[in-house]
Amino acid sequence: MTTYAQYEQQFATDLSQSMAGLSQNSDAETSDLISVSFTAKVNALIDAFPYYGDHEWDSSHKLALVNLLAINLPNDTIAPTPTSNSISTRISYTYKGSYSGYQDAFFHGVSQSNVGAKAASLIQGVSSGLDSSWWSNYAVAVLTDAIKQKISSIGFNTSQLSTDLGDSNNALKPALAASYLAVFEAGYEPTTTALKAISASEMEPASALLNQAISNGQFTANINQAISMGGDSTNAATWFLFNLWIALKALGYSDVDTAIANYKKKGLNVPIEVDAGSWWTGGYTSWYSPLSGNDVMRLKATSEAISSSMPELVTEIVWPLSFPQPKPYIGNWPNGYSNSFCQWGSLSRYKPQPSSCFGQGTLVLMADGQTKPIESIQLGDEVQSNLGP
Repeated sequence: MTTYAQYEQQFATDLSQSMAGLSQNSDAETSDLISVSFTAKVNALIDAFPYYGDHEWDSSHKLALVNLLAINLPNDTIAPTPTSNSISTRISYTYKGSYSGYQDAFFHGVSQSNVGAKAASLIQGVSSGLDSSWWSNYAVAVLTDAIKQKISSIGFNTSQLSTDLGDSNNALKPALAASYLAVFEAGYEPTTTALKAISASEMEPASALLNQAISNGQFTANINQAISMGGDSTNAATWFLFNLWIALKALGYSDVDTAIANYKKKGLNVPIEVDAGSWWTGGYTSWYSPLSGNDVMRLKATSEAISSSMPELVTEIVWPLSFPQPKPYIGNWPNGYSNSFCQWGSLSRYKPQPSSCFGQGTLVLMADGQTKPIESIQLGDEVQSNLGP
């Protein structure tokens, strides 16, 4: 059975032979220019393409997107354990850790990478709404998903979390080719190295050579045959064409959509997913798996922070105040940063829906004598009981 890597190698060989044919059929001056200056470098770029399903490529691409999540997570103040009250005591907590906020705690030391910056710019160029604010909200959802997967003792509104993750993934899809280009240029070592070998002055003739090679009749016939076979062969051929369009764009080709239309006129069967007008705007996304908590947990600092204890100053007041008062002490709340993020702080957007045997709108007498609807009561609110506040 042919593997995706083997399909990839065969297509690359076909394209190399196409370029060799161009060299042989050109005049002496052009042949020398093609063979010496560009053919080897363009071949190296084609050989550097990831194959369909390549784990190294997927990791590089996800790492770029995770970087955008990490730098855009709001650095809101870390909330301590809520104050607890009983008939005889009041226990309050003050955060005493070293982190300045949630972003610092869960993505400590992470700064924007070069590929992350490029991805952010290219993605927003395609979908203007995918700005830092959008990434901030996406980061909250993905980090919450990571905590949900790792800490079973915390409850979540899983329905809302699933909806928000799905909506964010759908919003990102139209810009996936842009994120792909960013990683192709700056985040995936094989293609990044191959592109660096092509100087700025060589970009235009290199893109022209690649364009001519794609138009070659034998290459067209080989791709068409692969597409007609269905299954893995079709997947691999579609992926290879997508990478060719990305490579043309990386080389600065002026109008890839027009080039695709010309290839079709010369007989190339282009799957609709990677056709002109769709390949760059979300037509081809089957290669991508949505971001999830597993992706941010690839970062060691994040994975460790999720299960880390959180230091707090614990202050206990005993009534009446004439009683001897306990001395404050430093306590460590197990999984404290995750509990704070998901339950107590300003970013706790996915707390489980409150449940009660009383219907919505039931009024509850509060400790201050006021009444509040039962669904509006939050953790830490003081209510009146038959024993007092």
